[in-house]
Amino acid sequence: MGQRLLVGAVALGVAVPALCGCGPDGPADGAGVGSAAPTTAPPTAAAPADLKAAGRTFVQDVLAALTSGDGPGVAASMCVDSPDRVKAPALAEQRPRLRLDPAEIVSTPGFLGADLLGTVDGRRIDAGRVAAFNEGDGWCVNNLWVL
Repeated sequence: MGQRLLVGAVALGVAVPALCGCGPDGPADGAGVGSAAPTTAPPTAAAPADLKAAGRTFVQDVLAALTSGDGPGVAASMCVDSPDRVKAPALAEQRPRLRLDPAEIVSTPGFLGADLLGTVDGRRIDAGRVAAFNEGDGWCVNNLWVL
């Protein structure tokens, strides 16, 4: 249950300093605070729509790695501080066939959270969830679980 609360807080744009380095008044470095001039992204920065698409592609690739039994591939996709870093790769040994629930996807340029549908060891799962973050240098999975 705590995982869903965190995912909901991030998806709704609530400032979570440990994840975004933001303070209540904006970026920690003060950039843009009290400035009337618009800020622009560097020319090499990806557009928000591109980041959202990249997040969805990344998560679908992780689910494909699970399906193919690629535990090391799943492990490489996990965030360093993920609570599921050990359990998720082991799931690859249980013949999962998982997909994103299209009705339950929340996506921003820096986050993708979705419920999962499918089977593990040939049995339909009761519930499942994946949450991935763009940490600036690429995407990683923080939460991945099934019941």
